[in-house]
Amino acid sequence: MKRLIALCILFSTQVFAGDYIDLPVTTFESKAEGIYDRINDIINNPEPVLVRYKPVGMKIKDKVINQNQIQFWATKEVLGISKTVLYKGTLDISYVDSQPAQKCFKAFLDFNGSGDLIIENIENLEMVFCTKEKGPDHLSATVKSKMKKGQGYGGVIGPIAKNLIADQVAPIITSIKEEIEKDN
Repeated sequence: MKRLIALCILFSTQVFAGDYIDLPVTTFESKAEGIYDRINDIINNPEPVLVRYKPVGMKIKDKVINQNQIQFWATKEVLGISKTVLYKGTLDISYVDSQPAQKCFKAFLDFNGSGDLIIENIENLEMVFCTKEKGPDHLSATVKSKMKKGQGYGGVIGPIAKNLIADQVAPIITSIKEEIEKDN
């Protein structure tokens, strides 16, 4: 009986690859001449979004951007101990199916190649932007985000990694919004 209870506890706390963490929905409005042309430009070339991206909640150094890839060393104090880890992401942006009155696109940030503290806990971040025209050159957007848990998610580090990556949603949205509105 004790063995059965131990097995039940083990399986109930084990994280399975593919588990997702849904993040709060975010909204914003944007105005720009040729707004959907600007979104097409971002989809075809996400590099300017990465250039504008300013990570929060960590100190960064040696930031390198190459087309749709970003890499830097991130330092964060965790439980009074300073940890430095390689943060590497590949950003892919593409249109996704949507309702007739909307245009939706997905920003997918894959952390493959990042340091173990990141990739073992969070494999990727997916953000789906659904836009609705509010008028000429004016849209509103709803952003639904989720993270895919890594194989080793859990313990003390899992929630810290989750919060650190979740904190990056707002700066990524800001970068996309700024790129849409540039030169306005």
